[in-house]
Amino acid sequence: MTTESSCSWTANSNASWITITSGNSGVGNGNLNYTVAANSGSSRVGTITIEGEVFTVTQEGGPTAECSNWADVIAKYNAYVGGQARLE
Repeated sequence: MTTESSCSWTANSNASWITITSGNSGVGNGNLNYTVAANSGSSRVGTITIEGEVFTVTQEGGPTAECSNWADVIAKYNAYVGGQARLE
């Protein structure tokens, strides 16, 4: 995030499945890092708030029943969690 060098800020996750891993507060410019928990259900939306500004995080649902075997399920899930594929 970019702000004036003397401005302090705090970030908060508003969803239990979004975890701020570093940079949850600071003064001046900074980086915020977060992770999302694996999602085996339907798609979901959560938010992170930084000093009143709301940022939306959308996560697609987990693997679907269209997979023909466990190898397909695992491959699709790993690609999805790694951000390399979108499940449809």
